Amino acid sequence: MKRDLFRRYVWLVDVVRHAKKITFEKISQLWESSPLNVDRSPLALRTFHNHRDAIEHLFGIRILCDRSDHNQYYVADDDTLDTTRLKVWMLQTLSLSNTINKADSVENRIVLDITPEEKFGLMTVIDAMKNGKVININYSIPTSDNKTSIDVEPYCVRFWRSGWYIIGKDTETDRMHAFDLIRIISISETQYSFHYPNDFSPSDFLKKFYGMDIDTTTPVENIQVKVFGKVRDKIRTLPFHVSQKEVMSGKDYSIFEYQLAPSEDFREAILSYGTGMEVITPQSLRDKIAEQVCEMAKMYACAKTK
Repeated sequence: MKRDLFRRYVWLVDVVRHAKKITFEKISQLWESSPLNVDRSPLALRTFHNHRDAIEHLFGIRILCDRSDHNQYYVADDDTLDTTRLKVWMLQTLSLSNTINKADSVENRIVLDITPEEKFGLMTVIDAMKNGKVININYSIPTSDNKTSIDVEPYCVRFWRSGWYIIGKDTETDRMHAFDLIRIISISETQYSFHYPNDFSPSDFLKKFYGMDIDTTTPVENIQVKVFGKVRDKIRTLPFHVSQKEVMSGKDYSIFEYQLAPSEDFREAILSYGTGMEVITPQSLRDKIAEQVCEMAKMYACAKTK
């Protein structure tokens, strides 16, 4: 496939996804001003439909027409929204790689955080999920059961904050764990089979937790957090958690409500915003955070007197 043609496919998917719904006429107008359109040539209707067919054939992403709504085009979601998001993310990642390869003059101005190389693991897990096989994991840090070698029924994988995680059940204890792929020393598919429960929904399961701290012993609670100033503006745009609801809005602050298990990761996330966030309820969570704040204050007070 020609590089420029590939980038046109990515451009078209991005335009339709961003617009939610858009007419061909508007797509054509946007194409005329696109940096990919060097000669500013119009987008022919036949070319547009050829691009749609190629995008579906190559990437499984369908751009459909809603004839009942002024012939507007939209990206159709698969059985689950996450499936479409994954396909679009993979397409955009490939496009970025292609763009960087062509950006010789500015490649030293494209900065990435350095992370440990993921040398193996993800494909093994995906194959094991497909085959219904238990996997054996050797982990660099102990689990909550103080084990570093563990047989796991792989339920799902999740991309979270620049890393892949495996979510699965310990075959010995029946406890759920999340494993950071970067911290896995070795991983292999075993000969043992397992039955993936038909009533298990990865998205519903993960909604109960913040991030990848999936401590199933911590109950889900109704949590209210007072959020101030610029932090409020930020989490309105980038919700802190999928359950986020703004239940009260004042001049300088708002109160947001969450339904989740208040794990250690959640408490650390609250503390990372400093005075921009204050837990209101439940009192037990407020007390735990207050205790951590007091411990931090003691450390800095000691440092000041030395």
